[in-house]
Amino acid sequence: MCVGLTYLTGSFFVSEWHVGWAHIQQGAVGFWLKFVGLNLPWLVAPIFCIPAAILELGHLYRAEGRRAALAERAGLAAAAPRVRVAA
Repeated sequence: MCVGLTYLTGSFFVSEWHVGWAHIQQGAVGFWLKFVGLNLPWLVAPIFCIPAAILELGHLYRAEGRRAALAERAGLAAAAPRVRVAA
């Protein structure tokens, strides 16, 4: 999701640059405060959320591997994996 938001924000900046900042009003204040300031979080968020998502997925894979190893050791290798299905 973060990558998508960054891509769309970048497209927004490029499209506005392409038309010569025609939709930016109030001069420098409108550009820096409204345009850059309000869109900056969408460009910075992936720096934090992508590594966090990678760490969380790694934790989930390790936990599932640990559970599978314990089940195999206990002789329950044929047990169905725990998968949640959204209803």
